[in-house]
Amino acid sequence: MPGPTGPGIISGHDGQRYRFAPSDLRNAPPAAGDEVDFEISAGEAKEIYTLAANTPLKALAAKRDWTQFYLSPSGRISRREYWLYGFLVTSCVGLLTGWIPILGVIVSLVLSWSGIVLGIKRFHDLGRSGWWSLIAIPPMLLTIFSAVINPNHATLTMLLGLITLAAMLWVFFGVLVRRGNEGPNQFGPDPMHPGIG
Repeated sequence: MPGPTGPGIISGHDGQRYRFAPSDLRNAPPAAGDEVDFEISAGEAKEIYTLAANTPLKALAAKRDWTQFYLSPSGRISRREYWLYGFLVTSCVGLLTGWIPILGVIVSLVLSWSGIVLGIKRFHDLGRSGWWSLIAIPPMLLTIFSAVINPNHATLTMLLGLITLAAMLWVFFGVLVRRGNEGPNQFGPDPMHPGIG
């Protein structure tokens, strides 16, 4: 996007980026993420009209199917959606309803499923199968099994615990906080730019 008097850049649906001058704007200057319509002339954007004043995330939130977002493992979500609408919302709901006897149990089950679904979608955003979200479970189960069956082998239990920790850290840093694939992949369109591709 341009400064008050300088040139700017627009990303097209074709994946190309086009320079433009402020004099090419035909209505309100777009903010980063706004949809625009423009013509291409000599590799530059001309006759630029701002179509929407919403950022992609706000527009996406306004038209999102929330049931599908929280309960269906298909598709992709961005890391921002995961932390803002996924982790933050489910954590708050869990804290507010967890102390209510029957409702708390039901909500906990639904939130557990939602946590799994949202994790799968983050793996999808990176072009990986959702099955990768289970990577920490086998070493965790082996750690518990080792500690219960043979408590005298603390070295083995500690080694398995370190493997479990490494798997959890990989999921956190390699998936939950990492930017997803740009553009569409085999699991769906780019959640940050759903119209591209």
